Amino acid sequence: MLLFSLSDPRVKDVTLTRVEVSGDMQLARIYFSLPESANPDEALEGLSRACGFVRRQLGEVLSVRRMPELQFRFDKGLEHSRRIHELLSQLEPATPDDENET
Repeated sequence: MLLFSLSDPRVKDVTLTRVEVSGDMQLARIYFSLPESANPDEALEGLSRACGFVRRQLGEVLSVRRMPELQFRFDKGLEHSRRIHELLSQLEPATPDDENET
């Protein structure tokens, strides 16, 4: 739906990573990620503007009594993983002499 039905350029690179639905089915938090070069704030704004449309579309295909309120959130987990990878790649590999010092 996001790929083909929304024409907002702010959401073109969005990847949905997970959905958390509250126990009472009143709220659904939808987490998304983006390529490093994309702006999460702009994507969030685009997704928020499309929220009503997304709810209507989901309501047509899901058999639920009441469609939950949708909240979009940027998933910082992938960004955090990228940063850890970047830091680890900057470390120098241990040499055989380093292992004998302990």
